Amino acid sequence: MTREQLTAELVAWIQKTGLAGPIPPDRMRAMLSIGHFSQEMLGLLQCDDLELVTTISVLEKMIFDHGLRAEHLCGLHGLICQPEKIFKSATRPDSSVVIMSLETLRARPIILPIELGKRMSKGQPAVHWLSSGYAKDSQDIIARWKRDGLLIWER
Repeated sequence: MTREQLTAELVAWIQKTGLAGPIPPDRMRAMLSIGHFSQEMLGLLQCDDLELVTTISVLEKMIFDHGLRAEHLCGLHGLICQPEKIFKSATRPDSSVVIMSLETLRARPIILPIELGKRMSKGQPAVHWLSSGYAKDSQDIIARWKRDGLLIWER
């Protein structure tokens, strides 16, 4: 299945259209390809080489609700594939990871939760699903995740 690619033009369109009013629901549901994990990330995560995807809805929320900048979204593949830390999810440790970016927003680390090997619909191939992106407001949570043994890797 060929998906629309995440591009700077698409991010600019999301910003412009979102500022002008609601983005049409059919566009909000559109699945976008971010690419694939790097070989290094595949080794660290011990996961299959599947497409990394999200939706316009998730990107719109990252911009307008979580305050991420266009540069963050345009460079999303790099944020994901060149992390500072990788954690197992506290709520779904068997199937999800949390990527902590080297980039920050207002001195807070950018967190990118990804569900590995998710089936989006019956009969469709599994993907790695980027479900959100936001600046984590509590440094305490990072210490707690480490203390709880969720740290997979750190730079």
